[in-house]
Amino acid sequence: MLKRICTWHFDEFEEAMAGIQGRHVLVERARALWRLDVLAVGDVALMDGRNGARSVYQGACDAETCIVFVPIEARRGLSLNGRHLEDGGLGIAPSGRENRVPSDSGSTTSPR
Repeated sequence: MLKRICTWHFDEFEEAMAGIQGRHVLVERARALWRLDVLAVGDVALMDGRNGARSVYQGACDAETCIVFVPIEARRGLSLNGRHLEDGGLGIAPSGRENRVPSDSGSTTSPR
């Protein structure tokens, strides 16, 4: 089942994210809608999202969740725990570990 969020309220975006607990700290006002598509396929959730503002996300994956970041297109300023993902690199956020995802672009992509 596909769940789609498209909103100016980043808290709705956060609540829809599958398998993680955390929060966005905004660095600037929203420049675009926060968008998140979540497709549940068995025990796997595929997420495609775009932040509506520059922000820093900080949080941890649930006990049985691991997130694999696969940038679909180049994103200026996207990193995971200090590792830049701008050049098509993959990022892994393991379960039970606090993760930090700053985004300078106001638009991130993070399927899982």
